[in-house]
Amino acid sequence: MPTLNQLFLGLGSAASVFIGVHVVLWLCRLLADFRRERDLVFLQILVPKKESKEEKETESERYSSGQDFREVLGVMDHFYQSLHSLYHGTARRWWRGQPFISFEYAALQG
Repeated sequence: MPTLNQLFLGLGSAASVFIGVHVVLWLCRLLADFRRERDLVFLQILVPKKESKEEKETESERYSSGQDFREVLGVMDHFYQSLHSLYHGTARRWWRGQPFISFEYAALQG
């Protein structure tokens, strides 16, 4: 039968190992995040603004038929599936982290 000192020593050792493993994983993730921050890529996409009333009307007529709307939905579905494929479900994500993506919208001059 283990004594109380042996029990506390065993629990302390287990807690130390648990904390040590988490510190090592945290440091690995910190290093991976630092590497990802250095390799960030920025992409700017400019969408033309619809100026005339005629352009706005033809756009609304295209989407009222439903065919073009389904085409846009298909493109967006493909886009979201591509984003989802970046997810890592393996144990590697605990020390390397997940890829991160940021989308920003800006309306300049109007």
